[in-house]
Amino acid sequence: MDNGTIEALRELNNAFYRAHHESFSASRGGAWPGWERVVGHLERGRLLDVACGNLRFERFLVERFGAGAFSFTCLDSCVELVSDCAGVEFVECDVLKTLQTAEAMPAGFDAAVSFGFMHHVPSRELRAMLLRQLVESVRPGGVVAVSFWQFMQDAKLAEKARATTERGCAELDLALEDGDYLLGWNEAAGAYRYCHDFSDSEIDGLAAGVSDAADVIDRFSADGRNGALNGYVVLRRR
Repeated sequence: MDNGTIEALRELNNAFYRAHHESFSASRGGAWPGWERVVGHLERGRLLDVACGNLRFERFLVERFGAGAFSFTCLDSCVELVSDCAGVEFVECDVLKTLQTAEAMPAGFDAAVSFGFMHHVPSRELRAMLLRQLVESVRPGGVVAVSFWQFMQDAKLAEKARATTERGCAELDLALEDGDYLLGWNEAAGAYRYCHDFSDSEIDGLAAGVSDAADVIDRFSADGRNGALNGYVVLRRR
């Protein structure tokens, strides 16, 4: 994918979340079922959350373990999405831009997570770079947990995705790669967000790409109506 398309998709998603942060956040209040399995691998201490959204994962951990079990450093470009949560240091950060400029993330954490974001990262190269940076952000022995959206496994979502992508690419003059789609929001005209659908082999390939530095300690599917809309990978840094 060329840099011009990557930049166009970054701006498209940033504009989407600025315009629809209230309704989007209102629809994203509950914990994901997959988090119940993830927390069994997390070590209490310093946690980095890349593209934290409205901090619902942090609230989930505070409710589960109490305030003080974790200290959080949370990165996101959409300040409007971020809500209050105990123990959170929020850093306004356009993660895609830092990937494009090869800036390093903060390091030395006991754990790092990124949920509901990898599908917004355009190009295989940037997705691989993000996973590498997440691994490098934790100390040796630290844990990384990442989700990969697999929305095309749901027939209703897949039908909508194909129709919206065809319409949106024509309107915006975009050429996307295999697995790339434009999704709408609440039937709002012109409300498009770029999302990538992950195959199992692609997820395995990304995990293999950091096998020199981290071991897969869990790999599973969860969430959504079919219980398998997200693929999860949990890694431990060597």
